[in-house]
Amino acid sequence: MTVATLARLGDLCDQVRGVSYSAGEAIESPAAGYVPLLRANNIADDRLNFDGLLYVPKKRVSENQILRPNDIVIAASSGSLDVVGKAAQLDIPWKGTFGAFCKVLRPHPDVDPLYVSFFFRSTIYKRTIRNLAAGANINNLRNGHLDELQIPLPPLDIQKKIAAVLDKADSIRRKRKQVIAKLDELLQSVFLDMFGDPVTNPKGWDTKSLGEVVESTISGGTPNKSIGTYWSGKFPWVSPKDMKKDYLYDSQDHISEDVFGETNLKKVPNESLLIVVRGMILAHSFPVAINRTPVSINQDMKAMVINQNIAVPEYLLYSLKQAKNDLLNLVSEATHGTKRCDTESLMGHSVMLPDLEMQRKFVTVVQNLIRVKEKSLSASEGESTLFNSLLQRAFKGELEFNDKVLQTA
Repeated sequence: MTVATLARLGDLCDQVRGVSYSAGEAIESPAAGYVPLLRANNIADDRLNFDGLLYVPKKRVSENQILRPNDIVIAASSGSLDVVGKAAQLDIPWKGTFGAFCKVLRPHPDVDPLYVSFFFRSTIYKRTIRNLAAGANINNLRNGHLDELQIPLPPLDIQKKIAAVLDKADSIRRKRKQVIAKLDELLQSVFLDMFGDPVTNPKGWDTKSLGEVVESTISGGTPNKSIGTYWSGKFPWVSPKDMKKDYLYDSQDHISEDVFGETNLKKVPNESLLIVVRGMILAHSFPVAINRTPVSINQDMKAMVINQNIAVPEYLLYSLKQAKNDLLNLVSEATHGTKRCDTESLMGHSVMLPDLEMQRKFVTVVQNLIRVKEKSLSASEGESTLFNSLLQRAFKGELEFNDKVLQTA
């Protein structure tokens, strides 16, 4: 076992302040005499992205404020406490800078920069930032907050070995996520190849309004929270927070069978289309899913029971997903500035309807791809668990990485 001493982060890294500029000086496109600038929104999923950059005059940027490979960019000030403390390392050569609401930690040559960067993804770092925020209600990290952070520091050769193990585990995890994203893109491509754009209908399929293929609609509601027995059962109660998957087998919240005998809430039969029809998510997304088991829904949703002599539910699911932008045009403002899509407008939405044989052929392809995706998701969960386990072991103070673990993990 390798025992690591604790070191102050301020003794291992230099801090660099961000660039200050006036709103009128920044531009949104590259230009001669300007330098690209990262902000807190460019830190996501422990990585830097280079989307939505601003550009500031070179005169505002000192040589020390030009980012160098291995610099760690930290969101140090934000109106949201969830943003404060987000960090990511610059792992490619890139000549740019960063804004005043961020800080940069520049590791000294006598520590491994990759090892240090992984510290900012550890539970101990994130918990410390949460405690600072909760204890002092801060919205910014001062230099002293970062300098006084304690990081386990084994010898340099062990730092490098640990960083290499973590980097390998992280790389496997990220590649798996890329595969899953590609499978989602393939599902969309298969639909377009077989049927064309559902809005323009270039292949001239027959069309019907959504209302003509729906046998019935079911509205939702929220059982009285003060009646404890209503919330002690196992029957799924779906709300918009569950609508992150194409197929729902369960929900985060559950209710009892008593609800259906004592209130107007209805059960939704399986193989129905579930649609979010109210909420701010409709400003940019149009969540739709199929329930694989009977469920109930809350008041921000609508369920549609499909006439399966006309349309296959899974075909309709992907047709609506492809027509997202068109459906978002049906969304209007409701009370208190939230968004809503009224049932009449939704039922009037036109859907193209190839014959049932074509629809079922598409569903067969989808199901095969879903099986591949599910295997990838299962593997991804295991890889994430392994990475997080290794990460926490690396920064718990007494490292349990002996040479055998470092070689085989």
